[in-house]
Amino acid sequence: MTFYSFMKQMYDARPEHVLFSYDRDGIQTNVTVRQWVQDVADCAEYMAAQYGRNGRTHIAVTGKSSYEWYVLVFGIVLSGNVAVSVNTGLAEEDLLYQLRKSDAVILYREQEERDFEELKKALIPQEGMDDVRKKAAERRNGRLFQEEMLQKEMLQEEWSPDDGASEDRMSLILFSSGTSGLPKGVMLSQKNILAVDDKMEGVFDGGRLMMMLPLHHVAAIYFSIALMRHPVTLCICSSPKYMVRDMKRYRPTVMTMVPAQLAFLVSRCTRDELLRETAAQYLDYVVCGGAMLDNEYPDLFADWGIQVLNAYGLTETSGGITRWFPHRERSIGMLSDANEMKLEEGELLIRGGSVMLGYYKDPAETEKVFRDGWFCTGDLVQTDEDGFLYVTGRKKNIIILSNGENVSPEELEGKICRIPGAEEVVVTGSGEGLTASIYPGEEQDEGKRRRIQEGIRALNERLPRFQQIREVRFREEPFPKTGSGKIRRNL
Repeated sequence: MTFYSFMKQMYDARPEHVLFSYDRDGIQTNVTVRQWVQDVADCAEYMAAQYGRNGRTHIAVTGKSSYEWYVLVFGIVLSGNVAVSVNTGLAEEDLLYQLRKSDAVILYREQEERDFEELKKALIPQEGMDDVRKKAAERRNGRLFQEEMLQKEMLQEEWSPDDGASEDRMSLILFSSGTSGLPKGVMLSQKNILAVDDKMEGVFDGGRLMMMLPLHHVAAIYFSIALMRHPVTLCICSSPKYMVRDMKRYRPTVMTMVPAQLAFLVSRCTRDELLRETAAQYLDYVVCGGAMLDNEYPDLFADWGIQVLNAYGLTETSGGITRWFPHRERSIGMLSDANEMKLEEGELLIRGGSVMLGYYKDPAETEKVFRDGWFCTGDLVQTDEDGFLYVTGRKKNIIILSNGENVSPEELEGKICRIPGAEEVVVTGSGEGLTASIYPGEEQDEGKRRRIQEGIRALNERLPRFQQIREVRFREEPFPKTGSGKIRRNL
């Protein structure tokens, strides 16, 4: 499947459905499928005129959640060029590294963002995304979208089905955040991006999705694609700092986020009665990706009538590769039909439609993660008798103690996080024993730390000796995070 066929399916099924809803300067804007497809078609023509049709030019777009992102990225891909979605929250030197690494010739950024001085010095041009969208719309002189016009002009006269916009060619570059080392440019095709689980018919229909993840994050793209094909309205929250405001505004039925955002939502719901009532009344599902959930949050949300679902995937697998339904407690679900899997020494290996083409201009790193055509996820996974998968840890994080025992720190971190007050935890090993570094949250005192220590002692009584925590260290500040909200472990 290509972006064109994906969009055409949506247009044929429900052209007047409100696909996007967003607020700009206090003005609420709703965009139908018809208007979005028109905007994308305009953008594709503009990109083709600027950079060549099927020119394979690499064009960077900021990853902040915005309607313009959905227009520009789809338009770039339809023009036969390559979109590079980047995080402009990076330090300028890191942003410059990613643009150079990906061979991007220009950065389209949010209108209100400052010009990046390092990019100016490097002679990488910058332009506002909204300005580009307006220029693209002007090229059609106000003509209204017609399906036959799109099919005639984009497929027959201008875009040939055999041109470079095929489903298997590189169309998008995303940078893997990683918890250590330099980020790598992940090459994804249209086939990769659109290989999402389609066994959710009727579950979210008529609902409102509010996504908390920025669009440089593969999970945000995956969640968007997974739900856009259903009659769902994407309510755009431009920043997590507006979560509470936008929940009250949009009254979402489904939200997607990472565990750190879920923890924030819980803390606000416990203090804000109106927010809690809004969530309980309207919110049906919270889909959480980016890291494993193994704490009290699913149980707490269940008390409010909300189901928390685990989503599993990596940038290298184009986002989620497991089904959300049927759901089983603590499981990441069952493998979707787009891929096949096998386990080697407990590590999950994946092969199939959603697996990346490789790392851009980095064959050595690409070779490291493939084994006989299988992508090595690095995640240690167990399965039950029904085929549900459970992540037990990362292969590279395994702690080998001096007595030869192997310990998965993530498994212990999940148990410690269930101790009230232990908001963030990293378990490390020194050969002779294990240390838990704990961030108890903004409000911390001796009483809270003492209660966490007592919880650790109670946990140790239930654990085998080699898994017991020997030392506890408390942090005054949260752990540094990656762009996807994961704790950086290489501290």
